Amino acid sequence: MVKGAFVVSPLDTDPRQIHFQTRKDVEATSEQLLLKSEVEKTLVVIQMLFLATDKRYFDYYNPLLSLTQCGLVGDYAQPEVARRALAELKSEIVAREGGNVKNRYLKQLGLMAFISGGVSSLLGSVLLLVDRDNLMSSFCFLWLGSMIGVWLSFGSRKTQLTFEELAIPETDRLEPLIRLVFAGLFTCLFGLIFVLKLVIVSIGEIKSFQLDHNLTLAILLGAFCGFSELALPTKFASQASRLLSFK
Repeated sequence: MVKGAFVVSPLDTDPRQIHFQTRKDVEATSEQLLLKSEVEKTLVVIQMLFLATDKRYFDYYNPLLSLTQCGLVGDYAQPEVARRALAELKSEIVAREGGNVKNRYLKQLGLMAFISGGVSSLLGSVLLLVDRDNLMSSFCFLWLGSMIGVWLSFGSRKTQLTFEELAIPETDRLEPLIRLVFAGLFTCLFGLIFVLKLVIVSIGEIKSFQLDHNLTLAILLGAFCGFSELALPTKFASQASRLLSFK
C-alpha cells in the first residue's frame, strides 16, 4: 500500500466524467499512473457505448469511480487491487453488453448489405432482360455475393468481442457502409481480373473467367471475396505488382 497521489471525484460540470487532481505533497508511482491511464481508456469506451441519457451508464461508472479512488486516493491506496477490480469490471461489461453490441452491428451491417445487394441484383436482372449476354449483369451479381460474404465474415470472425471492441467492433474503424463499398469495389476489380483471364481460378470443372456466363458462379466468387474482405487489399496489391513487373 502507498499514499495516493490524486484526489478523484466526479467532474462538477459533467457527472459522467472523472476528475483527477494531483496532490502536491505526494509523487505518483508508476502503478498509479498506469491505473489512471487504464481508467481513462475504460471511461472512454463506456461513454462511447452508452448515450448520455442511458441510465445503465452509471451502473458501470459508479464501480469504476470507486475502484479508481481505491487505487489513487488516501494514505493507503491500493493500485494493484484496483487494477484487478478494473479487469473484473471490464469482463462483466463484456459479458453483459457484448452480445447486444455484436447483434446491433450485425443488424446494421446486414440491413445495408441487403439494400446494396438488393439494388444490385435488381439492376442485374433488368440488364439480363435487355441482353442475356450483358457482362454488367454478372458484375451486379458479383457485387451481391460480396455483400453476403462481408456480412458472414463479421459474424464468423467476431465470435467474442474484446472490451475495446464494444465501442468500435472493427479494428480498422470502417463504418458498415464504407466497409461494404470498399469490399464490393475490390471484388469487382478481381472480377475484371478473372474475366480478362489475367488469373484463372479453378473450382471443380468451372473456371473463374466463366462468371460472365454463370450468375451462380458470380455470386459464389463474390461471396468468397466478401468473406475474405480483410485480405483483399493485400491480395490485390500482390497481384498488381506481378502484373506490372515488366521485363
